[in-house]
Amino acid sequence: MRYARGVRLALDDFGAGYLSLSYRTQLPVKKFKIDHAFVRNLSSRRECLGVIKAIAVIARGRGIDVTVEGVETTQQAELLRRRCDTAQGFLCSPARPSREVGALIERIPHAVTEARRAARRMA
Repeated sequence: MRYARGVRLALDDFGAGYLSLSYRTQLPVKKFKIDHAFVRNLSSRRECLGVIKAIAVIARGRGIDVTVEGVETTQQAELLRRRCDTAQGFLCSPARPSREVGALIERIPHAVTEARRAARRMA
């Protein structure tokens, strides 16, 4: 399916509530955003990582990107790094007013370099 206006659909809070996988077959979804509840409990409930892995396998098989919500610690980020395409959460940045977005985008290359250095130090 072509998107003439550049619009892409994402299923937010995937894995929570009443969201059904049947939506994937009915809608041209391009991204699953995994609910933060699974990330919040990663260290205390091993099955949460299992659910995230399963969602990622389903998504990969269908050509869908995976974003995980609620990443707050480097431990969470490391556990999810190879399983998800992107992460969002307070580890990356707390919520910001729209007037600050331009400056945040300009700092991304520096932040990525610093994160890679930190990851190498942890390895």
